[in-house]
Amino acid sequence: MNNYNSNSKFASWVLAGLAIGGALWYLLGTEKGKSFMNDLSDQASDIGNSVKEKVTDQWDNVSSRVSEVASNISNKASDVANNVSNRASNFSDTTRNYGANL
Repeated sequence: MNNYNSNSKFASWVLAGLAIGGALWYLLGTEKGKSFMNDLSDQASDIGNSVKEKVTDQWDNVSSRVSEVASNISNKASDVANNVSNRASNFSDTTRNYGANL
């Protein structure tokens, strides 16, 4: 029984090898096969270019949005710093006036 399983597995591998070899011969050895491979290569290239364009567009969108957010944060930080500076200046003026009135 073990010998039968071994022969069966071997035959399966031989058939698989023949099928793969036949497919490769067709794809690489015949004009139709070469034409098919060229068409397949062109389609794969077109898909790759399309994916590249979409990724580039999305990257540009994300990059632009991140730049906007960073600019907004910078502006808000500048506004806060100016506000703190103005309040400190007002406080200084108030305390100076208060001291002068004593």
